[in-house]
Amino acid sequence: MYFNDALTDSNYTDWSQEMMNFLFSKKKVGFIDGSIQKPGKYSPDYMLWMRCDAIVKGWLTTTMEKGI
Repeated sequence: MYFNDALTDSNYTDWSQEMMNFLFSKKKVGFIDGSIQKPGKYSPDYMLWMRCDAIVKGWLTTTMEKGI
């Protein structure tokens, strides 16, 4: 993943658009907008959802300044 700039206090609009484009390309926007809902703990899809959620969280945190 490559981002021009990390999220700062002053570039949210540009960062957000770039992040949404990235998530769309990876078919993961639903983790942000809530359209991909977390399955129940005993669902066969639970661990797959948890893995994808962790990946998305990682993408978000690695593209933010450490102080945010």
